[in-house]
Amino acid sequence: MEYFKSNLAKQKKNCARLLRSFNNQPVPKIVEELVVFKPNNYLFMKKVLFVLVLLMAVVVVSAQTTKPTVTKEKPLRTAVQVADLQKPITDNIAKDFVGYTVKEATSVTANSIVTYEVVIVKGTATETLVYDKNGVFVKKLPPPAPPVKK
Repeated sequence: MEYFKSNLAKQKKNCARLLRSFNNQPVPKIVEELVVFKPNNYLFMKKVLFVLVLLMAVVVVSAQTTKPTVTKEKPLRTAVQVADLQKPITDNIAKDFVGYTVKEATSVTANSIVTYEVVIVKGTATETLVYDKNGVFVKKLPPPAPPVKK
């Protein structure tokens, strides 16, 4: 505290010297506030700085939330006999894909959703059809890309 008292006396002398340099003109209020060192302002600024540091720490910590990682379950593929296919699937193939025969069928379970992939052929043309668990047509998969020869 003794340091503050001696420093305050020096600041008051500097303030008086500054006021004389204005040649008795009104001194701006900001100059009076900045020139005079007050111990209370020093302690107040320490508290403000401490609060700002704490606030920044909270912002930084809250910005570091992690996104939950989603693990993709590998689909379970099970071969299905052509004779065991549901009647709606075989009816759809006979109606919409005339002349095609069922080559193979697979039951695919991914994320608790069961679908059927049915490969049908007609001569050299091959199609892969996807049906849901109720035998309703979902989509036709694009043909697999031929292997690249080097």
